[in-house]
Amino acid sequence: MTTSKPRFPWPYQLALIVFVWLALSPLVALPLYQKLLFFPEVCQVDSLVRHFGPLSKLCSSIKTVNFKSTSNKQLTGCFLVLNPSAPVVLLSHGNAGNLTHRTILAEALLPSSKIVAYGESLGCGVAAELSKLRPVKAIVLQSGFPSLMWAAHDRLWFTWLYPHSWFPDLDCVSAVKNKDHAPLLIIHGTEDVAFSVSYAKLIYEKASDQKRLVIIKGLKHNVDWNDLAELQNALTNFRLSL
Repeated sequence: MTTSKPRFPWPYQLALIVFVWLALSPLVALPLYQKLLFFPEVCQVDSLVRHFGPLSKLCSSIKTVNFKSTSNKQLTGCFLVLNPSAPVVLLSHGNAGNLTHRTILAEALLPSSKIVAYGESLGCGVAAELSKLRPVKAIVLQSGFPSLMWAAHDRLWFTWLYPHSWFPDLDCVSAVKNKDHAPLLIIHGTEDVAFSVSYAKLIYEKASDQKRLVIIKGLKHNVDWNDLAELQNALTNFRLSL
């Protein structure tokens, strides 16, 4: 009885595996990862003004701010002034959508004049990196993650096959594990299906002093108007403790 030979000799099979491995690596396929993980939406200036307009009753002025990224892309932000002497709050919002979907966070922050670096979801990484680059008065991480690589590994299992250095990363843990970090507030919901509440507990565990963890029962990944009171309460208590 004769045995049939494999259709592809093992050197060809190995070559195919290496080819696929390289083709899916972030060195080659980073645009693919961006499409799988990031879902931004274009925000028109008139839409931005319309959505933030109702908040004018809470602050002295609202204006749009235009600036360019390091890659020379045109970006637009919204600058809400509570009063000229209040510290500036830099809100780095999460994945998907745009600023028009974050008016609820702006409303929650306007009573909290001492919070400086506020990250929501993906924006937690931006806020954390900011705190490593320059001093901030405080850090708030809402619905966040230990690091971007950590979140990517949980969502795309095959990313474990590549060295960490091949991926751009935003690391919240490294920003708060040193004792000289700013006062830290971590907010997370028990019903967050995008990022597990265990992420918040891990960040809290790794952070050094000046830390507070608030777990909001029933809160999902995105804050809605029913959660506004509890969110504001957490922010107010944190502000009073600074």
